[in-house]
Amino acid sequence: MATSPQCVLVLGAQGVLGSVLARAFADAGWDVVRAGRRPQDGVRLVDLDRPDTLRAALQDVDLVANPVPDERLVAERVVLEHGPAIVNVSAIAAARGWALQREAAPGRGLVLIHAGLVPGITSLVAADLLRRHPEADELELAFTLSAAATSGKSGAGLIHRYLTAARHHSTFRADLGAPLGARTCFEVGPEDRGWLSEQLLGRRRVRLGVYFRERALQGLFRALNRLRMIRGTPRLAFVVGRGRVPAEATREPIAEWVAVNRAGERLAASVVHGRGDYRMTAQSTVVLGDALVELRAREPSRGGVFAPEELFALEQLGPAFGRAGFQIADR
Repeated sequence: MATSPQCVLVLGAQGVLGSVLARAFADAGWDVVRAGRRPQDGVRLVDLDRPDTLRAALQDVDLVANPVPDERLVAERVVLEHGPAIVNVSAIAAARGWALQREAAPGRGLVLIHAGLVPGITSLVAADLLRRHPEADELELAFTLSAAATSGKSGAGLIHRYLTAARHHSTFRADLGAPLGARTCFEVGPEDRGWLSEQLLGRRRVRLGVYFRERALQGLFRALNRLRMIRGTPRLAFVVGRGRVPAEATREPIAEWVAVNRAGERLAASVVHGRGDYRMTAQSTVVLGDALVELRAREPSRGGVFAPEELFALEQLGPAFGRAGFQIADR
């Protein structure tokens, strides 16, 4: 990975995930420029409603990290045109990222969409499983929700939108191993198809699921789902208390499930273990950011919009993920 200090511009650094990202890059030895839209000491003013403020902030920057859920993808468009490179970890709707890839004119910058933890490292795990089992006709992904976890309001709002999009959700079981065990996962977001490229997926079915770490909360939502009442859950229940910038991100156990099936039979599965959703999202972003800057150094003329599985392989980045605190276990 990077062998000399690099400079990263962290957008949304006054928010929850942005603050966690800035701390993770600094801990990894990067020079960090914090950017936000509110005047504040130590924060570079960048307002995505005024793209010129971002263009002015790109000088002497090697990488931009973007956790801001901006469906216009203003930052990505600016970096694509002017460089250098950007990692988007906002978990925007998959269609938005793929539309940018289709529409993008050749540019100087390198844009990584659908990065982070889920999607991101799970995308590389999925690609690895499908490479090993090309006969698979179905892919399962499931990720951890926790009431106690560090989270911003936009992230909590996304989960609310997923869970209340229907009165009832289909479910599937994921054997996550210790410490979380076997869990029932609520199937959500079929339109996002795991944020994975169609080139990778082809005609395969994708089941994206979520489960709650806390067993009492998991039981409550299983009951609401059985009663077909899950759609009535108020948004306030998800976002209350969210949005406060923490002194340190939480370290609750998380386990992200990736499995491949054929004709309803399990072929293989892997679980990505870590400590803390936002904490591990930030760690994954640092690994992907390092890899993106290194790729740009090797191939300075390369530009465009890519997803992680289109540029990197799990075998390539696995050791770096391990050093960052991830454990990827076959099940």
